[in-house]
Amino acid sequence: MVSIQEGPLYRVRGTHITIWCNVTGYKKSVEQNFEWSTYQLSDPQTELKIISTEGRGFSYALYSKRVEAGEIYIEKTKEDSVLLHIKDLKDKDAGVYECHTPNTEEIYLGTYSAKTNISVIPNTLSVTMKTQALLRNEGDSLDLICQVSAATAQHTHISVAWYVIPEGRNRNAQNILSLSKEYILFPGPSYTERFNTGDIRLVKIGDTEYKFSIIKLKHSDQGKLYCEAVEWIQDPDGTWKDIVQKRTDTTSLTIKQLGFLMVMQKGKVCGSEGGP
Repeated sequence: MVSIQEGPLYRVRGTHITIWCNVTGYKKSVEQNFEWSTYQLSDPQTELKIISTEGRGFSYALYSKRVEAGEIYIEKTKEDSVLLHIKDLKDKDAGVYECHTPNTEEIYLGTYSAKTNISVIPNTLSVTMKTQALLRNEGDSLDLICQVSAATAQHTHISVAWYVIPEGRNRNAQNILSLSKEYILFPGPSYTERFNTGDIRLVKIGDTEYKFSIIKLKHSDQGKLYCEAVEWIQDPDGTWKDIVQKRTDTTSLTIKQLGFLMVMQKGKVCGSEGGP
């Protein structure tokens, strides 16, 4: 019995997508192979062979170059389960997809293939933030606005998150605060306490603006900040799938430490009084 991810599946043009397929009810000692074909919208009666786990020579010319380039490939996640990967999804990839497992028994008994439908939709997600180079004192406040919008025809949800890339080489981006697709706020691992005290906040203003705030800046907050948004769609099986994500350019944040400012102020006072 072959089963495939239930469709229709709406996926965004230009993204990397996967479709799962698995098989049950066979002799476990026999290796199962998987073959993927498609039926395009322009010619729904014609089978076009894409790729097989049995090796080369299966793909039609329409797909052979993409298979050889690794743009389309099969990932075997278990002995009886695979994922079809398609990188850089194109409009022409829309259509019906069939997963088939060749018979390994002496008789035919069961269902050896299953089909699903892929619809390719445009990428309408927009994420923007004013690019700035900010200089703040320790203890000052910070407000940044991220504008996020999408014009997808299907019903989708948006999640928004703020990240900082700390100063220094090879520093990974750290999540500060996220607003999930269910509109629940989650602080990053290093920001839980400050979130609980209200020092770090994220609120939605109107339909498209998300305001990120730090009430009292710390020296450790400096670095490069950016906003990232993800668009989610609910598949027929009830699961939510992230179909596209985008991030803004970074805003550079430099913070003067209070101790340094006090030393500078004392130096000015001493200088005005003729001291050293």
